[in-house]
Amino acid sequence: YRLQKRADFWGMREFYSTVRVINAELKERASRGLGAALEPQLLMKTVQRNYGGQPESEVDTVIEEFFDRIGMDQEQAQRYTIPELISQNLQEPAARHLMLLTKNNA
Repeated sequence: YRLQKRADFWGMREFYSTVRVINAELKERASRGLGAALEPQLLMKTVQRNYGGQPESEVDTVIEEFFDRIGMDQEQAQRYTIPELISQNLQEPAARHLMLLTKNNA
């Protein structure tokens, strides 16, 4: 958090959204009688959706941090492409706003 290239770019908003999405997905799986355990693909999706939008090396660092702290191997999860992430966001009525970053801070 404190080592970011842009001060306060990622913060508690992204973290709480990540936790909220994981919790909602696990509740939905449990309601269908499926196992409610966090799987690598769900973690990858939520981290990419909440922390994406920056240079790949910065997103890689965040993904590595989440997977390492949870004790999962990120190689067990496939990364989503940017168009896939945008499509997922547009298809989910309860999703957070979609923020598109530009180079000129517009």
